[in-house]
Amino acid sequence: MSTNQYHRKKLDLEIQVNELQAVLDREQRLNRFLRFAIHEPLVVSHSSCHSCLSSVIPAQLQVLLAELAIVEEEIICLERRVEDLKLCLFQERKQQKNYFCCLGKTSQDLVTIPSQQVEEKSIDTPNKMSEELIKSLISIFHKLHRPGNQLDCEISSVPRLTISCINSRSFMPCKSDPMQVLDIDGTTRNIGFYKNCIQLTRNSFDPNRIYLCVADIARVQILIDKLQDIELNVSTYKQKLAFWINIYNASIMHAFLQHGLPQTSEKLLTLLNKAAVNVGGIVLNALAIEHFILRNSSMNGKDAKSWRKYGLGYPEPNVTFALCRGNWSSPALRVYTGEDVVNELERAKVEYLEASICITNKKKIFMPKLLHWHMKDFADDVVSLLEWIYSQLPRSASLKCSVMECLNGNTKASLIKSVEIQPYDAEFRYLLPC
Repeated sequence: MSTNQYHRKKLDLEIQVNELQAVLDREQRLNRFLRFAIHEPLVVSHSSCHSCLSSVIPAQLQVLLAELAIVEEEIICLERRVEDLKLCLFQERKQQKNYFCCLGKTSQDLVTIPSQQVEEKSIDTPNKMSEELIKSLISIFHKLHRPGNQLDCEISSVPRLTISCINSRSFMPCKSDPMQVLDIDGTTRNIGFYKNCIQLTRNSFDPNRIYLCVADIARVQILIDKLQDIELNVSTYKQKLAFWINIYNASIMHAFLQHGLPQTSEKLLTLLNKAAVNVGGIVLNALAIEHFILRNSSMNGKDAKSWRKYGLGYPEPNVTFALCRGNWSSPALRVYTGEDVVNELERAKVEYLEASICITNKKKIFMPKLLHWHMKDFADDVVSLLEWIYSQLPRSASLKCSVMECLNGNTKASLIKSVEIQPYDAEFRYLLPC
């Protein structure tokens, strides 16, 4: 091989090596870029390697990667917003938990006050004991209620991001329409007792005011301890009825103070199971008191003998208008006495019907879910329930005339269609007597 041929061959090989080296460099850059794109955000890889894209990546792939980078950037922004919202929610829950932990600790500290420091009243019967218990709890809830002017000031200072929550029912006025039915078409009428109740909602319930309740909390604990030793065997039907209504309502109020306010209807049901009290040596929760004593559900065997000692013998349907679970759909809270419980239940029934049932100008009838649930205690169907409602209202009630107009002016089918059942609302709310 001549010298010229040798140099030419060498030059060709060098050119091929350079070309292959260039291809290798491009492949290595592409490999690094793709690996980086897999393990790092496209937003970063796109901005840092943009200058090398045109030489190693086809145009269509460049467009696709650019779109993916934009999408990923939006995802990152949304993830940051979600994390911020989670942090805010966590801080709010932590603050609320601290409030109720403080409330529970303060309650436990306060109930250790020696009995002699608490003024003792003459309590010699189970009924007087239950009445004093519910009165003391009402007093506590009154003191934990922030006055309206303080709440208004706090609402006006709420940050803009949380202003939407002001539209919740917790901020709605109570005086003219505590059951939220009168504003359906602007109808106004006198609803008596309910109009004068004090409304305690989640937003007006202030655990930080617990220091105002020292004597009341100590008295509640003393009364609860005394319940363990009572005997109901000698009590009359009326006395048992009033006693168990008061104990039912008191057990739930006491559970709110112990465990805080439930956030959902499911947690409310859990709280009803925790709302227990020891009566005569037997621990009963609110659900047991309602269904096995006051509503007298059927039981067999040994359990029936145990409950007969505490039970009423036969159910009283009007307890529907007296049992208060501390929510928007519950009737107003009252104190019931053994001497006059029948008349007190009658008043509670009439005033609940007047406050919770509304008939619009277009003859649309709004009825609470609570009444519809227990319809079979009073009637066979919706039409006969309306007839029963008419029979229970006093002659002077404007609602009575409206019900009669609906009954007389509609067929049974059209009457059923005109009835709308208002949904049950488990959000915390008490209507307290003044």
